[in-house]
Amino acid sequence: MEPLHLTTRRQGATVIVHVSGELDIATTSVLRDHLLDILRETYHGHRKIDEVVMELSGLSFIDAAGLGALVSINDHARRNATPFLLSGISPQVKRLLLITGLARHFPIRPQSPGTYNAV
Repeated sequence: MEPLHLTTRRQGATVIVHVSGELDIATTSVLRDHLLDILRETYHGHRKIDEVVMELSGLSFIDAAGLGALVSINDHARRNATPFLLSGISPQVKRLLLITGLARHFPIRPQSPGTYNAV
């Protein structure tokens, strides 16, 4: 089992959360809590955030609980009127999103080399 690791940084008014490791039933609460904290900052006006990008190129595994966490985070972002985008999606994750019908719910940002890499 590869632990979940999150690295967060700002690029202007964009918050980029680089996710690596496994997103499963054992780790979803860590991701959900972290992203909801970021969205709460936006909602309460503490920081100007135009969008939140979850960069998934380091994600090695995702299960149904992980997909559920993404849906939950996306729902909160929509309620806060904060765009929530996915980037760095592997072919396996993209296929999973397509099979489950979730692909249409997540805007996917094409990734330029180095654009969203964690520092």
